[in-house]
Amino acid sequence: MGTVCGLVVLLFVIVVPVVSPYDPTRLDASNRLLAPSWSHWLGTDDLGRDVLVRLAEGGRLSLVCAITAVACATALGAVLGALCGYLGGVVDAVLMRVADALQGFPQVLLALLIAASLGRGMTSATAATAVAYWPYFAKITRGLVRQMRGALYVQAAVAQGAGVLYVLRRHLLPQTAAALFTQATMAIGEAIIFISGLSLLGLGAQEPTPEWGLIIAQSAGFVLQAWWYPTFAGLALSLAALSSNLLGDSLRENLGLALRSGFRRVRARPLGKTPDPAVADETP
Repeated sequence: MGTVCGLVVLLFVIVVPVVSPYDPTRLDASNRLLAPSWSHWLGTDDLGRDVLVRLAEGGRLSLVCAITAVACATALGAVLGALCGYLGGVVDAVLMRVADALQGFPQVLLALLIAASLGRGMTSATAATAVAYWPYFAKITRGLVRQMRGALYVQAAVAQGAGVLYVLRRHLLPQTAAALFTQATMAIGEAIIFISGLSLLGLGAQEPTPEWGLIIAQSAGFVLQAWWYPTFAGLALSLAALSSNLLGDSLRENLGLALRSGFRRVRARPLGKTPDPAVADETP
């Protein structure tokens, strides 16, 4: 179900702008606030632009920015979390206190400060979202690495002279990939709402760029006059967030067994023998 919903949203934002004859940024005062019809399936906005095309184009922009923000947050959080979990000591204490401080700060207020300092635009909103989310992935990675750093194959690699970066790159970080991937998939929906919220407050996309948060902000004054304008924009944002969460749940269920079995196989491979059952049953 989650995969189907995700594919539907993806097809929507990819196909509609390509096949539609309407330009999402072209003004047409003669067609302003038209109700849904065969010519304009979701009606038009206050400037005569087709709502369906603008929502699809805005969904593509929101999705790209959300994926970029989550990917950057995941990469940064995975590296820093792995270093904290493996090295411990001062590195762990300092980086985790920074992560705690960022998480203790309201995410929206933190993102507002970053976006305001960098200037208005989707680049600033994407960067602010990445900064707000990396502590979450750092703590997930740290917990997993702390569980795995005493494994026999890690000890064998260290005994053979492997350095910290090699152990992390070859043995520990690959073990966290499945867990981080499922969490990142679920975080994309939150990131879409987060970035749209910044656009709603005027710090994200700017006119005439179509983006869901900006469209919702522009349509707020037409709730009674043109119900379709804000309604479909809100539904599109809600459906995208729901699809991301369903897709993340589906991946978490499907990859759960693969994560455990892959964890056991990698434990056994470097030793070249049958793994100890007590060790093989450990899971990250």
